[in-house]
Amino acid sequence: MKDALPNLRRGLLTRTVIGQAQGMLMERHRISGDEAFTRLRICSQLLNRKLRDVPSELVETGEEPLPEVVLDERAGRERTVSGTARV
Repeated sequence: MKDALPNLRRGLLTRTVIGQAQGMLMERHRISGDEAFTRLRICSQLLNRKLRDVPSELVETGEEPLPEVVLDERAGRERTVSGTARV
């Protein structure tokens, strides 16, 4: 029971940071919350980093860990960084 409170606090903080990062991605790329979370998850997998670390870096620095084109290709989309269709 003693360890439950710190774990709960860490979980709530992580959830908050993930939500902030999702919001940043949604605004920047005009995507849904689900798409934003998918981008965070894909970055986590490709960089072999914990999911909670990727949004923390985005929120702290404002820099996205991977280029959009990599994320789009990984998600099976055919878009360039500008969002226009590839020929």
